[in-house]
Amino acid sequence: MLINPFFALSGFTIGLLVGLTGVGGGSLMTPLLVLIFGVQPTTAVGTDLLYAAVTKSAGTVVHHRRGTIDWQVTRRLAVGSVPAAILTLIVLYKLGVRGGASPPLITIVLACALILTAICVISHRQLRMLTRPRHAFRPAPLRGSVNDGGIRRGDDIRPDASSQTSASCG
Repeated sequence: MLINPFFALSGFTIGLLVGLTGVGGGSLMTPLLVLIFGVQPTTAVGTDLLYAAVTKSAGTVVHHRRGTIDWQVTRRLAVGSVPAAILTLIVLYKLGVRGGASPPLITIVLACALILTAICVISHRQLRMLTRPRHAFRPAPLRGSVNDGGIRRGDDIRPDASSQTSASCG
């Protein structure tokens, strides 16, 4: 079987971008397969899922060994995403969306997801402000005496725990 060099180059480029940015390969590879290579959306999604399962499994092992996985966050995400994925499959099955009927739906959902991802990437700072705990916005209390509009020598200003937390988060 002859390997199409454009597929290999695309895989290399997507791998490079994922490695540099941490952006999921599916948000890059699936549109590439559909728009550039003309692969049917259902086949592109299935192919990408298999590829992602293999590469993410290897990445998980590496990150686990390095201690760079927050398993508590992983569990929290799974509590929402696993039931949502199962529910979506059940609803699609009940609606009779299978095989040839699903490409338009997949294309629309994929387009919406990519637009939403682009918006989130562009506005990530504003989104982080929304997700920070409210107490992180309180100014640190001044400690010490005020003398002629200034703080006397020997007194210090120490941030409270909430501002230390917000500084470490971002």
